[in-house]
Amino acid sequence: MFVIAVVNRKGGCGKSTLATHLAVHLSTLPQASVQLCDLDPQQSATAWMRRRESAGHARPRQLRCVSHSARQFSRPQGGASHLVLDTPAGLDALELARIVMAADLVVVPVRDALFDRLAAEDTVAELRRLPRVAQQRCRLAALEVGEDNDDADDAAPPAGLAGWAQDQGLPWLGGLRHHRRLGRLADQGLCLLDEAAPAALASPRDRQDCAALLQRLLQDLPVPADDAPAPPVRPLRPAALPTRASAPLPTLHRTPAAPHPAAPLAMAAVAEPVIPARLLRQTPALNPAGALRQLVCPAGLPTPDIA
Repeated sequence: MFVIAVVNRKGGCGKSTLATHLAVHLSTLPQASVQLCDLDPQQSATAWMRRRESAGHARPRQLRCVSHSARQFSRPQGGASHLVLDTPAGLDALELARIVMAADLVVVPVRDALFDRLAAEDTVAELRRLPRVAQQRCRLAALEVGEDNDDADDAAPPAGLAGWAQDQGLPWLGGLRHHRRLGRLADQGLCLLDEAAPAALASPRDRQDCAALLQRLLQDLPVPADDAPAPPVRPLRPAALPTRASAPLPTLHRTPAAPHPAAPLAMAAVAEPVIPARLLRQTPALNPAGALRQLVCPAGLPTPDIA
């Protein structure tokens, strides 16, 4: 499965218009099955598909539309050969990282206006900080959607956007022209590539130019690989480490130390109680035992016998 995400944090830059055109163009490729994933809470791509069915226009057999949450989105396994993501405006860092983790190509739609260019610059700068883009596993491209010049069929895209894309280091592919016509076609669930589109809104030259533009965008895409699960990998058994004989360690002879002679236990002499001279002077009639009795037991309390 090859995943293409249409990303720009600014609203109204033509993300849903570009996503629907990409999905219809991919569905015309041989042996292609395309899934248009609507991550926008406004459900613009889903409403376009409903209008397409209610108007009786034949929906391409290889195209279907589903809705999902940008915060919980992850790359699906199988089910389609190409997946086109219509992302909402105001993506936070987590949502943008989850989308880029699943994408192989990120297309940034931009218009030739100051605020649109500034918003696209911020989006591209944050995209390049993500590991998948930094490792060139996810490519970036810029494309204009919605030029308002409907007076001339051969109106060329503004040269300022081509220079802007060059300054940003992005491949510039051109743009989808006739903004007002694109909106009228979307009201009927159509796009420039549909044969059922009225000639006043989509001439054969418009269809040819649109197909050539999208083909330039997708010309370097690799062939989608089969998403069948890989066979289980058998764990490797650790090989036995080779052993080699080693010389025995020399025996260390240690001379035992001579035992210390047992020292005789000396009994600590118990000193005779010393009666302070002041007490002896105060109580000369008392013997030392009596003096000690008065020192331990104050007057008025029973005194034990002290030998």
